[in-house]
Amino acid sequence: MENEQPAAQDGLHGTFLRLMSELTGTPADPDKTFIENGGHSLIAIKLASALQEQGIGIEISSLISADSLIDAMKESVKLDSHTEPLEDRSD
Repeated sequence: MENEQPAAQDGLHGTFLRLMSELTGTPADPDKTFIENGGHSLIAIKLASALQEQGIGIEISSLISADSLIDAMKESVKLDSHTEPLEDRSD
């Protein structure tokens, strides 16, 4: 059995979903909340730490309270540039 994310999921999304899947032991569904994906406080800490090692910062409270993993990913920032979201903003 393979535990892979779709090929279209690359970059931040791929890293985020891969780490979430590794920590919970099940495929991560980006449309479900962190809790619905099997997350809990210890996994939130481990995920935030693993993301930080990849140069991605996220507040644990944002991770837990987001309406979906996609929304949580939108709250992520590059650690070397705290003001710039990782998601493209074409406003």
